[in-house]
Amino acid sequence: MYYRRKCILALIERFNGSLDKMALQKLLFLLMQRSSGRQFDFVPYKFGCFSFQANYDLSVMKKLGQVNETEKSWHVSAGSHFLSEINSEDRRAIDKLFAQFNNLETDELIRFTYINYPRFATRSLIADKLLSKTELAVIEEMQKQNREKTFFTIGYEGKSIDEYLYQLLCHNVKTLFDVRKNALSMKYGFSKTTLKKCCESLDIDYVHLPELGIDSDRRRQLNTQDDYEAVFAVYETEVLPITGKSQQLILQTLENKQRVAITCFEKDLSRCHRNRLTTALQNTCRGELKVEHL
Repeated sequence: MYYRRKCILALIERFNGSLDKMALQKLLFLLMQRSSGRQFDFVPYKFGCFSFQANYDLSVMKKLGQVNETEKSWHVSAGSHFLSEINSEDRRAIDKLFAQFNNLETDELIRFTYINYPRFATRSLIADKLLSKTELAVIEEMQKQNREKTFFTIGYEGKSIDEYLYQLLCHNVKTLFDVRKNALSMKYGFSKTTLKKCCESLDIDYVHLPELGIDSDRRRQLNTQDDYEAVFAVYETEVLPITGKSQQLILQTLENKQRVAITCFEKDLSRCHRNRLTTALQNTCRGELKVEHL
């Protein structure tokens, strides 16, 4: 079992085997702030800090019979021993969370996270019900985002889905263009259907443009930078000249939405075709395209 899943189960176990669903997300978030090995990342969501990865892990563990679900809560069976399977540092952190929050109502716990981590309350639907005017003003100030027209590129290699989405939100990206030929991934969150669902739940439009990708058979046996350069040279001569319509769609969306991004897998921009696509778009704009690589 993944260690991160053991952390979830140990947390539920410590809180007497049952936790409200929103409370679990908040307590898991606080646990990650106190742990040296962060197992989960979070995004600001409808009720504050939320991990898509943790939510997915819970659904998997439910199918495996490791956790039970009711309409409002998660449960582990009596007599479980997940606490003994995590390291001593995380066990102590969970004990401290239990001592601090066991007697609090869920709304009080949510309020605590909003006050101490206001960035994660910026998309909350209930902040105005839980915070004072002064506390709410802090959240509202953080909601003022940069609206300067900017074109972003981002690779998801080495990122969790929540870290990836958090970056998009922090940069106020309005539309994400997926320029992979095949929008599939073994990593949770990055296959087309799931990525689209996650983006749209955060009010980010998702558009897949496979015609701007590179065929997988051309990406085999890429070992040196020269190998990559050879593939990109073909991309520039064979793909970019015939995909003007898709490129114009990106630029027109940028004009309308002001903040758009293209995405692919590679972290290293020099080994990703989105670099060549970006150059082509810059040339179309005669160098007037402001670009940021995330």
